[in-house]
Amino acid sequence: MISIDKNNVININQDTYGTLCLIKNQILGKFKRLMDASEAKSVYQTGYFRGEPMPYAYTFAPFGRRNQAVIRAIKQGQKLEFALNGNIVGSDNTEVNIKTGNDKAYYNRDKDGN
Repeated sequence: MISIDKNNVININQDTYGTLCLIKNQILGKFKRLMDASEAKSVYQTGYFRGEPMPYAYTFAPFGRRNQAVIRAIKQGQKLEFALNGNIVGSDNTEVNIKTGNDKAYYNRDKDGN
């Protein structure tokens, strides 16, 4: 179990964890990360992502005040951990700036843009 006060931990539910696993293993398409804002906008407008039909943009919007506070406070290059039922189930190094409402957050994009 992790400390609920641990910095840079986002609490996720089973559905979110399952979706992240599908993305990581490229089950949903030829991508292995969440989409950034411009990619999501393109998917909504065209229905395609990297030449593949994509009816839904896979982005990350954590629920709850604590999770939102973590997202607003995260700095580029910091490690963001994901907790499910009090256990760390994954992590990501934050590298790309994305917007969450009027605030900014970061998420990982590897050197190949995946």
